[in-house]
Amino acid sequence: WFVSLVPSSAPRNVQGYATSSTSIRVSWISVAAAQRNGIINFYTVRYIAVAGAYRNGTLREVEVSGASNQIDLRELEASVKYNITISASTSVGEGPESSMITLRTAEAGESKLKEYLKR
Repeated sequence: WFVSLVPSSAPRNVQGYATSSTSIRVSWISVAAAQRNGIINFYTVRYIAVAGAYRNGTLREVEVSGASNQIDLRELEASVKYNITISASTSVGEGPESSMITLRTAEAGESKLKEYLKR
């Protein structure tokens, strides 16, 4: 008999890059098996603009299937930095958030390769 709990640690190795001036691809590694405390039903990705005219904007969040390990955040503003965190949830509730990362969308018209080379 197995009792589910909330995950006791956060998703690991959160990273990403701009795929365009209005989108960022974010990826992560799941919570370590011993700390999942049940089946990961979904991940919550939270992000907020922290630079430029859009700083201190609205915190947005999106849920991603527990079977996934990446998401494309879309409809973002060009050349703006975003703070991003990820948490995992079991049927019982949400575990801790990952360490925050900050990523910038590309400038309008900037290519994916050019943005990748800037990292």
